[in-house]
Amino acid sequence: MLVDTHTHFYDDWLLPDAEAAIQRAIDAGVGKMIQADVDSSERPRM
Repeated sequence: MLVDTHTHFYDDWLLPDAEAAIQRAIDAGVGKMIQADVDSSERPRM
């Protein structure tokens, strides 16, 4: 199992494709994804 230790699926540029990006990661063998933030202002969107 692969672990992606730094994702930003809530970023505006990726958000429209987030579900498809997550599915591609799963299809590639990623079993865990850790969503990182830059600062506390991003946490509500996460």
